[in-house]
Amino acid sequence: KAASPSQKPAAAPATSRSAPPPRLLASPMAKRLAGMHDVDLGTLTGSGPHGRIRMRDVLAAVDAGAQAPASAATTAPSAAAPRPLPADAEPLSPMRSRIATAVSLSRQTIPSFVLDRWIDTAAVARARSMLGPDLEQSGGVKLTFTDFLLQALADCLAQSPRMLVRYAGEGGQPALIRSQSVDIGLVVAVEDGVMIPVLRDLAGKSLASIAGARQAAVQRARSGRLSQADAEPASMSLSNVGRAGADRFEAIIQPGESSIIAIGREHEKVVPRAGGIAVSSGINATLSVDHRLIDGVTGAGFLGNLADRIELGPWSAH
Repeated sequence: KAASPSQKPAAAPATSRSAPPPRLLASPMAKRLAGMHDVDLGTLTGSGPHGRIRMRDVLAAVDAGAQAPASAATTAPSAAAPRPLPADAEPLSPMRSRIATAVSLSRQTIPSFVLDRWIDTAAVARARSMLGPDLEQSGGVKLTFTDFLLQALADCLAQSPRMLVRYAGEGGQPALIRSQSVDIGLVVAVEDGVMIPVLRDLAGKSLASIAGARQAAVQRARSGRLSQADAEPASMSLSNVGRAGADRFEAIIQPGESSIIAIGREHEKVVPRAGGIAVSSGINATLSVDHRLIDGVTGAGFLGNLADRIELGPWSAH
């Protein structure tokens, strides 16, 4: 019997399961940071490949939230409302807020240990006095002590692939990422904080090339114009206080990296030499490493190689 016009065909039965939500691409650091600051990752647009949310995307959201005026909803009283700040409390600047977040995240997530070595710098002083004037006249770039440190670090990292790694923990599965080039972050002091531009592919580079890259990196940091490449983590960073007054200090590993080396001011020290004693100029190099990836023997071997490289040379000027 044919169905009458008033009759409607039976509707298809509803499925019992709804479609799964789309997978949210975010780095482990971004997820942890979002949890610390109650940031909804679903509201962010990632800057990484395929829209992957990175730590810097969460930091930008935290900064934006700190600067946005409070709405009526957020100012409504709540049983879990935080205690008000003291009347004389001063809010942190956006840069100090980012630094506070990064160092807190580092201390909470990176189990690090520290190795220390005093290194004689007489060979660097001699090389700098001989090579510096010529390079400054021919290339217009003034050689600094940091340039020698960067060349020595680059050479030693190129010979120590076990130091060129970064930790990855996607989905709770511990893993490591091996860097394909020798990249070093450089901690640069700026107004009210620090920034860390990255010098890329330094293996085998001359002092002239490194000095130019260092100068450009410092300019990017102090003008607030870090590039996209600066946002990609390196395996190691260098923090050199120069003549700021500290003989030795420990630096905090940048989240996403596996080590940082802190260089104190150059100073004189009584050292044993040829069965007697002598006074030499040198530095304390303090290496902090992520113990999840690097053990004491590996870190100590790297620091020993670095000391030999700085004390013995050779230095490639061009």
